[in-house]
Amino acid sequence: MDELSIKRIKQVLCIAEQGVRTIPYGKVEVMADGPNGVRQVTLSIGFTQYGGNLGKVIDDYLKKGGKHEELKKYKMSDSGLPSNAAFKQSLKDAGSDPIMQEVQEEKYVSLYIGPAIKWGETEQFTLPLSFLVICDSFLHSGSILTFIRNRFEEKTPRMGGDEKKWITQYTHARQNWLATHSNKLLNNTVYRTKYFNELIAMDDWNLDQSHTVAMNGLKPNLIV
Repeated sequence: MDELSIKRIKQVLCIAEQGVRTIPYGKVEVMADGPNGVRQVTLSIGFTQYGGNLGKVIDDYLKKGGKHEELKKYKMSDSGLPSNAAFKQSLKDAGSDPIMQEVQEEKYVSLYIGPAIKWGETEQFTLPLSFLVICDSFLHSGSILTFIRNRFEEKTPRMGGDEKKWITQYTHARQNWLATHSNKLLNNTVYRTKYFNELIAMDDWNLDQSHTVAMNGLKPNLIV
């Protein structure tokens, strides 16, 4: 993947996750989206307490000399963190530290975008829009979900299939799953697949026109 496409993908994913065009380094949220619906702390673009990535961000931040050293005393296994005002304030304050911003940018790629690109390249996808769809699935669901893949017939390019047909069919199947899921929170995320379907309809496989289409009310900036 070329650097321009990765920048465009990163911006779209920021909008999909947080409704902003750049990573909100100091944004701290508490939601009941941990294992079995428990409350957990989420930092920035989606670094979650129980998902393990929040701990990785904090560890790297401290190793690189981040000034908010008080973060070292907190354990991600602590179920009381969502109610710990001091912990959440330290995370928010650390967001203004250039070291924390650098770590988040690095982890955003290595933890989310990197594995998705690796999967896509293994399956022999080549187009920026394809990688956007794949990266969004990894960020939103952790992977390309097998049961969604089983809902349509087209194969990946590695298996002799057509890239554009696979992405189109996968996006349609994923949208149907999101729209009909019993979890209302997932129902509300269909704006992601609707955006991708608009780009597919425009034949914008290079993401040259991604900035002309709004996702959830916000258009990405033109990155050239």
